[in-house]
Parts: sequence; C-alpha cells; structure tokens
Amino acid sequence: MRKIFTSILSVAAATAVAMAAMPQPTTVGEFNASVRSVAPCIEKLTPAQRSSIVGASVNGRAFIGKNVANNSNLAHRYAKPVPPIPGQAPSVIDETPAGTPKMYARSGDGFMSFYGYILPHDPNGQILNTVMADDNKTIYIQDPVSSAVAETWVKGTVEASKVSVPTGQYIMYDSSEGYGAILAAGKLTEVEDDGDIYLTYVMDETVTDITFTIADDGSLKLDDKYSFTFDASDPEGEVNPEYIVTVFWDDDKSWAGYADYNTVYTPFDDVTNSIPEAVVFSDWKMSSVNVDSEKPVTTFVSVGIEGDKMYITGLYRDMPEAVVAGTITDGKVTLESNQYLGISNIVYLTYFVGGTYSVETFPDPDFGDYNEVTNVATESIVFNYDADAKTLAAPDNAALYINAGRANVDTGEGISQFASYFGPSLSEFHEVAATPATPEILEFGDYFDDYGYIGISMYIPTVDTEGNDININKLYYVIYTRVDGEEEEFVFYPDEYVGLEEMNIDEMTEVPYTMQIEGYDGVDIRYGGEDVFFYTTLPDAFGVKSVYKGGGEVHESPVFWLETAGVNNVLTNGAAIVSAVYGIDGIRRSEMSHGLNIVRMSDGSVRKIFVR
Repeated sequence: MRKIFTSILSVAAATAVAMAAMPQPTTVGEFNASVRSVAPCIEKLTPAQRSSIVGASVNGRAFIGKNVANNSNLAHRYAKPVPPIPGQAPSVIDETPAGTPKMYARSGDGFMSFYGYILPHDPNGQILNTVMADDNKTIYIQDPVSSAVAETWVKGTVEASKVSVPTGQYIMYDSSEGYGAILAAGKLTEVEDDGDIYLTYVMDETVTDITFTIADDGSLKLDDKYSFTFDASDPEGEVNPEYIVTVFWDDDKSWAGYADYNTVYTPFDDVTNSIPEAVVFSDWKMSSVNVDSEKPVTTFVSVGIEGDKMYITGLYRDMPEAVVAGTITDGKVTLESNQYLGISNIVYLTYFVGGTYSVETFPDPDFGDYNEVTNVATESIVFNYDADAKTLAAPDNAALYINAGRANVDTGEGISQFASYFGPSLSEFHEVAATPATPEILEFGDYFDDYGYIGISMYIPTVDTEGNDININKLYYVIYTRVDGEEEEFVFYPDEYVGLEEMNIDEMTEVPYTMQIEGYDGVDIRYGGEDVFFYTTLPDAFGVKSVYKGGGEVHESPVFWLETAGVNNVLTNGAAIVSAVYGIDGIRRSEMSHGLNIVRMSDGSVRKIFVR
C-alpha cells in the first residue's frame, strides 16, 4: 500500500528552499462566504503552475500516493463562495440553531486539501461547537470535519448513549455552479484514471449515519470503524485508515480531500484569566533569542501587579488582550502551563505553555549548518523576580509558547505553537521621547494589469536614531506617493481595505506598526509594514516615514523615497512578495517559522520554503 504523505515529509521536499507553484483545488475557506479565501482562484495561475505533485487533484478528484506531475489533463475546481439561494438549492444550515450551546475540544487525526496537497491535519486543540435543541434529542454540530471549516452545521439525533449524524448533509453549496460538498464516509480504494492506478477514498453509500458513543465523562467517541493506528514496525502494514469521516462533491461524488479519523470530542469548560479592576499596567520589554539566526528578538508586553499576582498581556500579537497570570513568591514568579487564552484562527483553543528547549546543530554540505529545536512542555516556568529593578529572568533553556490546544506536561509533548520565545527575560521599559530611525522601501511589485493591485515591501526600524529600542505600540508609519511631481500621503479607506471596516476606521494615513489586516484574498497590510498592497496603478515613486509618539511627544523620521518610474519591477526578476504563510498543519502564521512553511506569493504562486 502506498504511503499517503511521502511527498510532504520526504527529506528532499523538506530541504528545498523553494518549490514550483502548486495547483489550486477548492479550498476550505471557500465553503462559506463569511470565511476568507486562503488562495487565489485558478485563473491567477499560469499553465506551467498547474502541474501536480504527489497527493493532489487530478481531473477534479483528490488522489494520494501517486506522482502525476506529467499529467496534462488537470481540471482543478474553484468554487466561488455564493450563499445558497432560498428554495433553489439544497439547504445549508449557516445560522446558529436555537437551543443550548455546548463546546468540546477535538482530538484525533485527519487529512486536509491544501494548495493541491493532501496534507496531514492535526485537529487537536480545535474547538467543536454543538447546540442541543429544546427536545433534548436533536443535536447540531458545526464543521463535523475538522479541516473543512465552513462555519456551517449538520443535524443529528441523540438516543441513549449514541449520537447519530446522517450522511449526505450539505456543509457547502455553490448555487452559481450547481454543486456542493456533502458529509459522508470514505473508504480507501484503488481506482483507475487515464490508465493509471491511484489510491483515493470513495464514498461508501452503505453508511447512512456517522455515529458517536457518549462516554461517562460526556465525551463523544467516533465509531471504531474510523479508528486506525499506524504500526511503524510492520513494513507491510497499512499506512492509511480504511474508513474516514470526510467530504465529497455531490455532482460526481469525488473526494474533496478533507477527513477525520480516531476522533474524540471532550467537553470543554476552560475559562480565561480575569484582571482585577485595581491592576495598573506598564510597558515591559521582553528579550528572547531567534534560534535560527541566533539574533536577539525584542517584544513589548504589558505587565500589571496586584498583591502576589502578576498579569501579562501582549504575548501573542493575534490576541493582544489575552492574559497570562503568575504568582509571586520569595523573589520568584511562577507562570503555570495550560492557561487558556481564548480562540484564535477561528477554531483553535489557544493556551499559554511554559517549557524548555534544546538546539542541536547539524552539518549540511549544500545549505550550511542548520539547527534542530526540541521543545518540551513543563508544568510551569519560573522566573527570578527583582521587584525593585522590575526585571524577570528565566533559566537559559526556558521557553514560552502560545500553543494550539493543551500540552501534556506529564510527557512533555503537545507543543504546537503559534508563537514561541526562547530564553526570555523581561524588564520594565522606561519610555522617553525619541526620533525614530528612517525606514526603507526595499522593493515594489506591479501586478495591476494582471490582478488589479501593486505592492511594496518595507523595513521599519524599531529603534531610534541612536539605536535604542522604542515602543512598537507607539510606532507608526506613513506612506507617500508621487505622481507627475505631486507628493501626497496615501489614505487607506475601508471600501478597499475591508479590515478597516471591522475596526470601525473610516480612513487612515498613520499605520500602526503592529497592524495586520486581511483583504479579500490575502494580507492587505502585514505586521511591521513588511508588505503593503494597493489597489491602484503604480505611482512614479513611493515614500515612507516613521512616526513615534512615545514619551508624550511626537517625532518623525525623514521620508525615504523609492523611484519606480522607468525602473523594472524588481519583483518580477526575483521573488514575489509573500502574501500568506501557513504551517504544514494548515494553520495561518504571522511569519515563517522554523521548519517547513507553505507560502503564497503575491503573483499567485505557492511555494514550500524550509527555514533552518
């Protein structure tokens, strides 16, 4: 039997600096108009970019374990998210049903379709929302397949110790194209396509219900039909589950590539930390180390103290208000692991975890030495605390993690971090007025004729003109354009930058350094000004200045200008601007991290980049 993930985890793939563009299947994000698209439509890809790889879609069908790179008959679907028209299409439950809500934490294993790959998907740490109707017999489950996040619901029944969910229910329907995605059981099968034999999943229409057993603790366990354990000691053994809970396209009953197995839903009742009203916060600077570059990293957080309690916010920039609480005892501050922070990335239960890390360096004759990092979860992390100097110092091998799901502090396993800080130390930041260092525009890209936008990549220093750290929470930048000799500040409006509408911002010229907003098809403004996109034609020049509002004063840098008129588009001769970054688990990242990253570029291409 062919192994499902060979192409994803092979040494050759992992060490590639950049892969060619991947084909575009229908993506999870397209299932519902309220969920942002995570990929460009197929029309944005060139014919050369539509070549396929192991674990991809061929003729609109998802396959695994077969290299089809030379197949020229690719017909990848792209479903534009159009809400179902009442009375015209099969019903999709996209509104939260009436009844009593209940949350569960998912665990188990799965697959997902991602930019033409069939990838392993780890549902551990994802939330499952359910609603029990008033009759106490009808249950609604949101997103029954963990990787197919449509934010829609399916309906089931509860009888005795069983939950039964009928197959064939729609989790998405595209009324403009006349097809949708339905819940079903998939059976591992070899099929023939254009004379080649492929391994895929086909719909088992004899399975009319997906069933769960209700345990004594209230958890829901998927039927044993969908259980599977890979035995690495048996070279002839199965490497793929025979049955999966999955999604098929209704028009040709082809597999969509999303699946769960070994599934357990555990009742969830964790709560976030609360902050007493009397707590007063001040700015602190946290220093850590980047284990890949071995360079220092500075992060600004807020720290408040009340009695023997310390409260820290700002550890995760996607959840700036999330609170981590510690206990002060005899010159020590202890931060316990598995503090619940809230829900991030739509579906992930996010936790603070303390731990340790170790780095091992390996030689590589082709790419140079690289580091491998081992992360271990611990029950807590203990800082040495100097109350007078207001400093916190952790042991050299200590680490802070913002984690997807709980970590197992007994075994040290379960680190799946959104953010990590290695060797952290904190000190109160004494803010003074300062002039920020001058920023730079590094490159620009003109994609207006093809895609209707242009982009720039910038470097915004987080130091003043003397090289001292400044508070990034009070740092801004302003972008200028020059057309026919006239210079003006660029104004961001919510009709073009939809993320501003969500923030209730009518117009903006000063962009916060910490701002990152999503557009219809990727990041419009990336954190730190790394990338900014514009829905206009290319000006003759771009300019940028920094504005710092620390110390009760406002100071500005000089304006840096980059001429574009008569200059070749620097990005067409090299790499395009990065517009989205994902881990191999499919989780959206703020930036590339250690290991394998799947990166969508501003020219519509998709690459695999391995960061050492």
